[in-house]
Amino acid sequence: MQAEAADSSRTAAASPACGACAEGEIDIRADLVVAADGRHSIMRQRRRPAGGRSRRAMDVLWFRLPHRANDPDQSMARFEGRAIFVLIDRGDYWQCAYVIRKARCEDVRACRA
Repeated sequence: MQAEAADSSRTAAASPACGACAEGEIDIRADLVVAADGRHSIMRQRRRPAGGRSRRAMDVLWFRLPHRANDPDQSMARFEGRAIFVLIDRGDYWQCAYVIRKARCEDVRACRA
């Protein structure tokens, strides 16, 4: 579709979003809108709950690991219980995401010792 998001509303039952594409301005109604344009996206800012804080009960720790010659050539994820670990293949390194419960970062750091 090649559309650029311009606005979003929190009030409708099926969340509307409006944007612009080659054909002109459009309205989109969907149960789920994914804002995949970065941390500072317009959609993310407009969909944030009042007070500016996320209601998500998780944090994500991001880090890199070297990509070795015998590593698989594809991204992967592991889900075990409440633990989520994601490896994104970036060619010469893995971009890793370790999903943890909100405000538990210090507990994870304590495990390094």
